[in-house]
Amino acid sequence: MRRANTARVRSEPRSAQLPCTSELLASLARILITAGEHPEAMNREFTRICRLLKPLVGARGNLRSSRLNDAHVISHWYSDPAYLHENGTPRPLPLSGASRSLKRLIAQVLPHATPEAVVASLEDLGAVREEGGRYRPTGRYVSFADQREDTIFWLLTALQGVLQTIEHNAAAEPADRMVGRAAINPRFPVRALPLFHAGLRNHVGEFLKNVDGEMQRKEVLSAGEPTTELGVVVLAFENPQVTGRERAPKTQARKKARARGNR
Repeated sequence: MRRANTARVRSEPRSAQLPCTSELLASLARILITAGEHPEAMNREFTRICRLLKPLVGARGNLRSSRLNDAHVISHWYSDPAYLHENGTPRPLPLSGASRSLKRLIAQVLPHATPEAVVASLEDLGAVREEGGRYRPTGRYVSFADQREDTIFWLLTALQGVLQTIEHNAAAEPADRMVGRAAINPRFPVRALPLFHAGLRNHVGEFLKNVDGEMQRKEVLSAGEPTTELGVVVLAFENPQVTGRERAPKTQARKKARARGNR
């Protein structure tokens, strides 16, 4: 009997390790129930979907949560007058030892972080580069596209925020609702998608720069005052999805070829 029990326990799937998993599923379930879905029907459908999926080999549940905060250093580097040239471009900074240094900037923006760890994180993300003993940011925006764990955490953070706002606005009084607006066109030509997305990226970049600056002007850097995480997400969607679909099979084939070559 003991062997049978042991085998049964080992065959059970690993419990969810992501702190947001339960909250994400609960929020989505509440929204769907509000739309008229039945809990038992959703349970059957979710079970069916999960049975069709396979765990991703090598995926870890303990995603790094600090990297999004590390990128906030770059935002301040581009906006704090003390770290800018007269023409508004970021000053190159020594690692430490000066009145204006990268470690001093990190301590100002992330007072509870370890500066050495943040510098290593920014280097790993390609957000800074070292030239002649001084560090420079490589751009105003930090991309997580080449780091799988960071990309997934960004996606989960955005998804959690979207679901929370939708659920909140559905039940809140008009004066308490947060911004939740969309522009949807049901007959947009596929041929115009590439140019539209390129233009949208330019507009959104300027919009988010202004939003980020406004949040920074009100940001609390000292302890003692209640704070919350505030995020603004801009997402375009297609239904059905068109962009990138024609390249997906070729991209997957190239990845498989590289994987075979590395063996």
